[in-house]
Amino acid sequence: MSNIMSVEKAKEWSEEKNVVFADCRFELSDPEQGYKKYKREHIPGAAYFDLEKDLSGEIKKHGGRHPLPDINSLQKNLAATGIDKDTIVIA
Repeated sequence: MSNIMSVEKAKEWSEEKNVVFADCRFELSDPEQGYKKYKREHIPGAAYFDLEKDLSGEIKKHGGRHPLPDINSLQKNLAATGIDKDTIVIA
């Protein structure tokens, strides 16, 4: 099974299932660019997730520049956009 979905299949699923589109555009060289592009144009109803603000945790001695966030913080961010255990997320 491929992890890449056609536009047609994504549209079909969004009409039939509990789907949230997650826009995760981000540019390491200019962290604000992803959100600016999202604001200019995105799939209607898509939620924006910032790599540094929403999808990364506190930077510590180990874990890299974008370590996984605290699970409770991530769950809160996801829930704020309507994502729960029964949601299909298309990023």
